[in-house]
Amino acid sequence: MNNLPLFLLYSPMAPFVRPYFERQFPDYTITERLDSDFKTAVMVSGTDVYNAASGTGHDENTAILPRHSILRLEDNFIRACRQRNIAPTILRCPHIIGTGMTGLPREMVNKIHRGTFFHIKGVEEHLSVVHASDIALAASCCMNSGKTLIVTDGADPSYSELAEALAFRLDQKRIFTIGERWARWRYNSALYNTLTNTLTFSSRRLQDEFGFTPTPVCRYLTTHIYNDESL
Repeated sequence: MNNLPLFLLYSPMAPFVRPYFERQFPDYTITERLDSDFKTAVMVSGTDVYNAASGTGHDENTAILPRHSILRLEDNFIRACRQRNIAPTILRCPHIIGTGMTGLPREMVNKIHRGTFFHIKGVEEHLSVVHASDIALAASCCMNSGKTLIVTDGADPSYSELAEALAFRLDQKRIFTIGERWARWRYNSALYNTLTNTLTFSSRRLQDEFGFTPTPVCRYLTTHIYNDESL
């Protein structure tokens, strides 16, 4: 019978991070149920809650969007924790890279695989990303702190750098470069506007206060030796 204490991992927007937490926390049984008898808890939330459409280095002091749906999920998590006198630690993440990833990273991978992702000539905008393994690492650094913190890889790669790193994992698929005019035609407006806009966040507070040392996602993708035990 498993007598390990329960660790609540509340990650409704990125459930694929669970295996990374199971590996990081072998002395706990991971649960996703808010009504369970958990002894510690971390929520993986998102930076979409911030009122930031562009710019660099947004941090925990950036204004939030008060009616964003993610905040309701955070409130549910906080309420469940307080009912058990447990500190509600929330990790707000940008785009998450890892097995089972969704959103923009998955869209980029799919397009790279099909040969329909292109660099845009003269455009080198940046984004924030974090690998799922580093989210679990961050949780181990600040669990039970009860703080809401931003987690990134600290490198903020360009879209081109991220695309090339993802392509490396896809048997070094070649990505061609096209001009802005062709890019407007090849991409839908939402993706084009994303790729031509910089939006980055800072995890400096997590790094300075809790000793969190992330691995740049592009370095991880191009240097990590994958084997049968890799996630």
